[in-house]
Amino acid sequence: PSRAQKRYEVAWQPVIASIEKTTLCATDVNIKISGTLFNGMTAGAAYGDDAQAATNYPLVRITNTASLHVFYCRTHDHSSMAVQDTTSTVTTYFDVNRDIETGASTLVVVANGIPSQPIAVTILKTCAVQPTTMQPTLSSSVQPTVNPTNHQDLLVCGSSSENSPFH
Repeated sequence: PSRAQKRYEVAWQPVIASIEKTTLCATDVNIKISGTLFNGMTAGAAYGDDAQAATNYPLVRITNTASLHVFYCRTHDHSSMAVQDTTSTVTTYFDVNRDIETGASTLVVVANGIPSQPIAVTILKTCAVQPTTMQPTLSSSVQPTVNPTNHQDLLVCGSSSENSPFH
């Protein structure tokens, strides 16, 4: 390809090694995704003391296969921010956009504007809640206590009354 057709070096693409699950719910948060080059090849740009534009963090982009609409997910808790690291596996977490369209979609990780190869995912509007088998038990011998003279550590929600020691 000519220089004008070449957009980036293939070796610079992020590579998705694993994803916690490929059936996602519109309310899912903290989905773990791992791979290499999630932080790209450069930290971004700086223009003296006027501006800085960091790009060394992963974006998760989901594209609905039917509509081709694009949705970005919030990423957080990156295990590393190192750039030009082509061998270390890094992990990040993402939260699915609540307004995402349902159905067959593709997911890519983008770093420095360079997308990974897409992986197939399915988006559901709601997901079944797993029933919990553990129920908390309270001991009748343990009662909460409040020291009325030392209440500066307490936060009371709601309206206060003049008779309350917490106003």
